[in-house]
Amino acid sequence: MNFEITVRLMRVSNERYDVLFLVSFWVLKVLRNLRI
Repeated sequence: MNFEITVRLMRVSNERYDVLFLVSFWVLKVLRNLRI
């Protein structure tokens, strides 16, 4: 899906805030899929 974009952001961004945002985004996505 958007895995390539995620990898790109993780590589470009050196700040942990961006990583936390991505992690939380993926967690919410997984939880939503598990819920449904």
